[in-house]
Amino acid sequence: QTGDMVKAIVPRGKYKGVWFGEVACRKTGNFDIKGKDGKRIAQGISYKYIQVIQRFDGYTYRKEEAELAQGAIPPRA
Repeated sequence: QTGDMVKAIVPRGKYKGVWFGEVACRKTGNFDIKGKDGKRIAQGISYKYIQVIQRFDGYTYRKEEAELAQGAIPPRA
């Protein structure tokens, strides 16, 4: 469904690779994947290559790497 966060593993073609982002459904039944900035990063991807990570619930989410500050987690005693 449009707005879901997905992971697409595309084995061949112009968009070969692994893609993470928000999905948009096309009239043809294929999907477009939009990145963090809202631009399309992969177009016309088949449902066979898409795995839903999180369903659209009205909020906006992004996949980012967490950065821990030095000393944020105390060492074990």
